[in-house]
Amino acid sequence: MRFSVIFLLILFFSISKINAQDVYMLSRQDSALIEKYITGAEESLNENKKKEATDFYNQIAMKYWEHNYLELGLKFYKKSLELNTQLGNRNAIAMINSNIALILADMKKYDESLIYFEQTFVVRKAKDEKIGMISALINMSVVLNNLKRYDESIKKLTTALDYAREINDTQQMRSCYGMLSESYQKAGDYEKSMYYFDYYKGFNELVQGKKVKEIRGDLEQERLRKQLLQEQTIRDSLELLVKQREIITKEKEIEVTASTNKKILKNMSKKELELEVLRRDGLLKKIEAKQAREEKIRAQRVSFMIILFVIIVGLLIFYAYWQKRKDNKKLLAMNFEILQQREEIQTQNEALEQSNEKLAELNYKLTSSINYAQYIQAAMLNRTVKITDLVKDAFVFFKPRDVVSGDFYYYAKVDNKVIVAAVDCTGHGVPGAFLSMIGNNILSRVVEYEKITQPDKILSELDAGVRSSLNQVHTDNRDGMDITLITIDYDNNSIQFAGAGNPLIYFINDEQFMIKGSPVAIGGYSIKSEKVFELNEFSFEKNDEIELYLFSDGFIDQFNADDNKRYMRKRFKVLLDGLHQKKMKEQELALNTEILEWRGQNPQLDDVIVIGLRV
Repeated sequence: MRFSVIFLLILFFSISKINAQDVYMLSRQDSALIEKYITGAEESLNENKKKEATDFYNQIAMKYWEHNYLELGLKFYKKSLELNTQLGNRNAIAMINSNIALILADMKKYDESLIYFEQTFVVRKAKDEKIGMISALINMSVVLNNLKRYDESIKKLTTALDYAREINDTQQMRSCYGMLSESYQKAGDYEKSMYYFDYYKGFNELVQGKKVKEIRGDLEQERLRKQLLQEQTIRDSLELLVKQREIITKEKEIEVTASTNKKILKNMSKKELELEVLRRDGLLKKIEAKQAREEKIRAQRVSFMIILFVIIVGLLIFYAYWQKRKDNKKLLAMNFEILQQREEIQTQNEALEQSNEKLAELNYKLTSSINYAQYIQAAMLNRTVKITDLVKDAFVFFKPRDVVSGDFYYYAKVDNKVIVAAVDCTGHGVPGAFLSMIGNNILSRVVEYEKITQPDKILSELDAGVRSSLNQVHTDNRDGMDITLITIDYDNNSIQFAGAGNPLIYFINDEQFMIKGSPVAIGGYSIKSEKVFELNEFSFEKNDEIELYLFSDGFIDQFNADDNKRYMRKRFKVLLDGLHQKKMKEQELALNTEILEWRGQNPQLDDVIVIGLRV
């Protein structure tokens, strides 16, 4: 159903739904670490270092919380809160209040949890921290939902939505719309729930679209950064080549000059050297003129290298510009293609929205019809006389799989006899509910008006009535029901039993017994000879204590969350053996806990009914 999808989506925004959690043993390393933190906190307090002490207390609380030692985690967070209150550290106060509220919610102390979330909100509001205010309001709405105070929860979410709109935070707006849809659904206002779910869906698409754009922008920036880095590397390489060439040229000139001077000094006498100096003085101008020409040539070479460098850089820039234009053309083509796809998607979305509107209208009508069917079936089962008015210590554990049930229970009193039945009709949901109405009417007629109290005769009449009501003699209809039915006769101190498919389990003075039902069903197919329903009867003394259990196969057919195995009748008998001495109301609560823990996250496969009686 569509509302089931809503719940799965909204789980993303809720804090933990406060299921019972296992406590994990502390490792030696964690225990040693906690002792170290406790010592550090004590030393800090002795030195009046309250800030350091609060840090140690927070670390201790977090360790205990991680291992689900909730009471200890709460204790140390409160110590840290007291010190931070003395220090006036408002940020820390808000954070610790929020953590304390979460732990209290884990402990299912919702009223106390709500108080600390409200304190968190006050601190965040004083500092005008919109994100913190929104988070606190959403957490408060989750706790209020657990307290079934849905109107207050909706007010908190509406306020949070206003803050999210002020800062234009689409992610927070998406969270608020999702939580509003869940809260209205729990409050029973399905129309508003669907209204806010449509807003949630639109904002979810918007948030995802923004994330895609951000990723594309980051990729484009990374590509440009790499391209610029490549161009800079080429530029640096060219400058290095020019400098290396200048250094090599100068080194060669110095080597030639030094070599010449050494040869002159070695081969000439002092007088010759003087003459050479005079000769060189005459040639000095020529040398200077030559050097001037060489310097000019060198300058021209440097100019040429600079021009060449500029040309190369210009070519690189032009290539980059050309490549960018090429990429832009590809990008334009891709954008055009995306635009076309977007138009096609928009057309498909419009068609889908029209289909969704029709489906929503159909679903609303169907849900309304089923809910009204539940109202009718509840009116049938909620009798004026309660079962505890007939049998003082008794319970009826009734857990339909769907809105309406294929299992039903029946009880009545005729003279000093009490008749009780647990009935399992073919199928579940709406088809099973139709059969349950037929079965209930036939049992009322046979027992209450025709005054038939013997179980085997009641089943024979019920079988004939079902076959006649469904015209099974002339049609292919094969629907029917299994049943466990007993009559408690207080005048004769006896109990009579007859069953179709399902057995009876009972205890007499702590000893367990089981009587199988007849291997035929009520209705189901047409036969020439009458079916035989075996009658069983046993007596009891006034001081005997007797516990009777009537049930369908719904409980024993549930699958386990761990190994995907059925519960089975053998395990059910062991369960009853451990429960039968308790009060019937306690047994009912224990059965509910057992089936929830056994199923875990697995869905309920069938309707469940178990009736317990103590005579």
